[in-house]
Amino acid sequence: EAVLLASEAEGFVQSLQSLELTRIGDPQWQRQHQYIEKLNMQAVLSVAKQQDEFVPEFVVNHGKLETLMHDLLVTEVWKEKIFPLMISNSDFKPQVTFPIYLVLYHEATVLNLLETLSFHSDVVESLGEVALDLIDYCHRKLVKLTQSGSMLEDGLLSVRSKTNSGLSGEAESADSTKSSLSELEQQRRSLEFELALKCVTVSSNLLTNSKSLSLSALTRALNVHDYPLLFASLIELRPWKLRHPSTGQCYQYVDNGWQTVDQAEFNSGIVKLEGCVWLALYEMLTNSECQRKYEMTNYRKNFLLKLRSHLHETVLDQLSFLVPLRQGLEHMALLEPAPYKKELLLEQLPEVRASILNKYQDKWPDIARIQMGTVFNISAADFKSQAALWSDTYNLDVLEAMLAEPPKCAACGAPAVKRCSRCQNEWYCRRECQVGHWTKHKPACDLMLVVPQNKPNTGAIVEEVKSD
Repeated sequence: EAVLLASEAEGFVQSLQSLELTRIGDPQWQRQHQYIEKLNMQAVLSVAKQQDEFVPEFVVNHGKLETLMHDLLVTEVWKEKIFPLMISNSDFKPQVTFPIYLVLYHEATVLNLLETLSFHSDVVESLGEVALDLIDYCHRKLVKLTQSGSMLEDGLLSVRSKTNSGLSGEAESADSTKSSLSELEQQRRSLEFELALKCVTVSSNLLTNSKSLSLSALTRALNVHDYPLLFASLIELRPWKLRHPSTGQCYQYVDNGWQTVDQAEFNSGIVKLEGCVWLALYEMLTNSECQRKYEMTNYRKNFLLKLRSHLHETVLDQLSFLVPLRQGLEHMALLEPAPYKKELLLEQLPEVRASILNKYQDKWPDIARIQMGTVFNISAADFKSQAALWSDTYNLDVLEAMLAEPPKCAACGAPAVKRCSRCQNEWYCRRECQVGHWTKHKPACDLMLVVPQNKPNTGAIVEEVKSD
């Protein structure tokens, strides 16, 4: 099963454009979201199935990395400047909130595609100057992750969002608008937490391919943003592992989702994200080129030496490549930091985000007012007419093939063999779970299927999925 043929993927890549912030949510933007979503799904599927990875090749050959970065950053700016004005406006009462959520989710789609692409050294090399913007973007997300006092709360929101129902696509009353916009803010916080976790992989890919980065990009990562200390902080915090403060239930982030684990696995198991952080630390602290460019001070030295307590036998048995890193840290402890010789005389600065902010400075209220009255204030009828586009975008058969593990029941978490026959999207282990979960699932179900007007909306029948 494939999402796109190679010829289709190349056509989608060629059609990508750097759309202005004012175009977010309009038909052309929605069409581009569909293209990027399908390219992302195909890129992930190619990796999962070990097939020909033609998406990275097309993106590089057609010079679309800068376009993707512009798309990512313009969405980030929209979330920072426009979205808060919308949800705080008491006069804004949209009939449907899904189009706004789609913009919030779009940032995750673009970042996920860049995550898959950045695994390739030729893609990292082709980033050129926009690597500075990507390094800065990841740094902003990771700093929020390490400094946020509400990190645990945001993480638990992310856990709950995997089991709770989605946003309603039905027409909403004025009384429900406030709660819908509040739910959007919770969705934003949940997505923001997961974006930060995704930035762990993206920045790790960039730094692991440090030889492919420009001198300016590598220097900015090492000395301006101090990624070695940032990653050392992540090892201390372990944001990819969460424990519920009330129930004590342990969770860890695996394959883009939260899984429940027992106490032993929670304490000693190493997830992929943690392995990525250790791999990047190994590259930055043992690679001679990185060592030469990194300004080692006494403060940085003492902070990095804390890593020794985490490099115990349990970790080294699972990640044996870290043995030289442990030895290097022991050697570092015995020596004073060598004098730093600055090599970069002219510092290159990221330009994409700065240009977006400068272009729309002081125009945020006007843009928000226009978008609240047009693209984010559509009727329920218009929403249903757009549902076919989204239904075509999210190919459920392909999504099922991309699952890293068997699906779980949305109600109780047990292995599931049945799914909702109405939307084909939610999974259950038995009919009783589906019936009990229907009130929560119904809004999300309505988004996935436009119900004919003459068909009673009484609930879906669970169908059993035959195994091959």
